[in-house]
Amino acid sequence: VIEMVASFFFYPYGTNRNVYNLIKYFRGMAMTDEEVLILLKKMAEENDDFEEKDITFFEIIDKCSKETLISRMLAYTLKRDVGLVGKFIEKAHKEKVSLNVDNIPFVNIVVTNIRCEKVLPGGRIDIFVEAMDDSGRDYTLTIENKIDSGEHDEQTRRYFDYIERNYKKCINLFFFLKPEYNCSKCDCNEFITITYKELESFIEDKGDGKIADFKNHI
Repeated sequence: VIEMVASFFFYPYGTNRNVYNLIKYFRGMAMTDEEVLILLKKMAEENDDFEEKDITFFEIIDKCSKETLISRMLAYTLKRDVGLVGKFIEKAHKEKVSLNVDNIPFVNIVVTNIRCEKVLPGGRIDIFVEAMDDSGRDYTLTIENKIDSGEHDEQTRRYFDYIERNYKKCINLFFFLKPEYNCSKCDCNEFITITYKELESFIEDKGDGKIADFKNHI
């Protein structure tokens, strides 16, 4: 019952994990449910963290760090933010791969295909992008998304070997996406680390509310 009442206090944001943790904490202090509700109501009225402008859709549904959901939203953004794939390619050109091309920044990039959870023998690529520039060069982008987890079973090495073997006519680029607090390292040196902070700076929502919400969230 207390959880349902608390969700009313924090409507329309819902009773997220933080609220449940507060309830558990206050109960651990031997507070009665009535005392907990009074305190939560006061917090909801006074705490700016619960203002609507600060709450994203991912927080409303309590999926702030759900990797598959975040990956799907990134795939949506890569499809619709026409300059985003080019910024990934430009980062690879500067840090890892010499593409020997003159059209920098890479602004005339067309996404021809994008998939989440691309199935490979022994694993799944979180986001796989196929693209083409205005001179006809083909690219693939393999993006491994790690939020609160790390690599396992040399998955990036397997992904690199598979893509290089099966997409020989493409310029193949590999990215290891993670938040700054995630200290995990990529096993395959061919992957370029990109942080969510960098990703946020790359994204231009241009009036798309879903992309704007995603950018605000990351």
